[in-house]
Amino acid sequence: MKINILFICILLTAIQGYSQQEPCYGIYMFNHFAYNPGFAGTNNEISATAINRQQWAGFDGAPNTMGFSVEGLLKPFGVKSGIGVNLVQDKQGLNTSFQLEAAYSYRTELAGGKLGIGLSLGLINLVAKGEFKAVDGAEQDMAIPPLDQPKSAFNMNFGAFYKASNYYVGLSSTRLNEGNFKFVNQEGNDILLDYLKRHYYLTGGYRFRTKNPLIEIQPSSIIRFDGRTMQADINALGYYNKKFWGGLGYRIGANAIIIAGLELINGIKLSLAYELTTSKMIKGSPNTFEVLIQYGFKLSMDKTPDRYRSVRFL
Repeated sequence: MKINILFICILLTAIQGYSQQEPCYGIYMFNHFAYNPGFAGTNNEISATAINRQQWAGFDGAPNTMGFSVEGLLKPFGVKSGIGVNLVQDKQGLNTSFQLEAAYSYRTELAGGKLGIGLSLGLINLVAKGEFKAVDGAEQDMAIPPLDQPKSAFNMNFGAFYKASNYYVGLSSTRLNEGNFKFVNQEGNDILLDYLKRHYYLTGGYRFRTKNPLIEIQPSSIIRFDGRTMQADINALGYYNKKFWGGLGYRIGANAIIIAGLELINGIKLSLAYELTTSKMIKGSPNTFEVLIQYGFKLSMDKTPDRYRSVRFL
């Protein structure tokens, strides 16, 4: 009962409006490690995930995100630990950023479930292209960088992820140190851009079993907060035999989301999402697409016991 109340609270505390600086995934439920290092090792396997998000297709300079991550469970010196690597390339307008992070999570059992507390460290490289040109006799803005200027900033993320048999809850913060980038304008002066804003994520999901053992219903939600505004997604997916899934979602005040997926050969999973803009922007571009491919496998680190054949029983 307490878990149901918690999940309902997550769904109801959303406030529309969100200033996008980080990728806003529609199929976040398959990509927790992208924003929560505490998730590493949760599924007791080595898991590789590749995702591509084409947002507002049809707009020049629309956001385009590609990500790849690998995470898994290891037991160095007998300590259950999750480790992982996350790479993200994000294009928005004239800016392109590349993010590389390494994560570690300490894992322990708690109240019948598994808790991971993780930290990730890395670098974000940003290239700001100075391609703006004055038109119609207007004066050129001298504050705009004249040439491509790649700059790097240190980045740190922290998160906790708890998973039980029928539900999960995650809380994380990205860009904790709020790194800055310095560029040089056309007058030769340094410009300090406070590019990296701290973000917070709260997510939760629950698995409902039906009378048919092949069918499950899994509602979930995620809240994103950047210190000023909030945004939330509410989703419900149906699973059949754990091989096929599909459902609907809604990003409050922004998008309706259609999600579908299936398990391919050898355990490879494919998930697709299509977002239909419900705000005024629908007149210009209603299309946002996501494609996610995931593969997981077990990696036993335990020593295999020695075997021998008895000379009496060959």
